[in-house]
Amino acid sequence: MVLGLFMFGFEGDEPSVFEETLKFNIDAKFDMCGYSLLTPYPGTINWFEMMRRKQIVSFDWDKYDQSHIVFKPAGLSAEQFYNGYLDTYDGFYTLPSMMQRFPWDGPATLQTGLSTTPSSAKAALSPVTLTSSS
Repeated sequence: MVLGLFMFGFEGDEPSVFEETLKFNIDAKFDMCGYSLLTPYPGTINWFEMMRRKQIVSFDWDKYDQSHIVFKPAGLSAEQFYNGYLDTYDGFYTLPSMMQRFPWDGPATLQTGLSTTPSSAKAALSPVTLTSSS
C-alpha cells in the first residue's frame, strides 16, 4: 500500500498546484492520500517570518491543525486555498478515481490467492450505451 501525504500553501503555490497534485496522485496510482494546509506553528522559523511579513491572520490556536487557514498565502486567495484543498480530496476519493487506481490484476490478487474477473468487473462498471430500436 502506498500512502502519499501532500501539503499546500508554500510560497510559490499557484491555483494550478491542486489540479497538478491530483493528476500526479491518480497517475502514480497512490492507494491513499492525505492533504493538509501549511500551518506555521508558533515558535517556528516559518511563523516568525510570516509574523514579520504580517501574513498571520489567526491567533486561535485551536485552528492550528493543518486544516484551517491561519495565514495569508502569497499566491492564492483564502478561498482558492481552501477550496483547492477540499477539491483535491474530493477528486482523489471519487468512485471513478478509486476504480482507476484499484489493482484489478496484481500483487494483491497474487498474495491473497483470490481469483478475480477483471473484464467482468470492468464491464459492470462501464457506462451503458443506449441504442434506439428503429
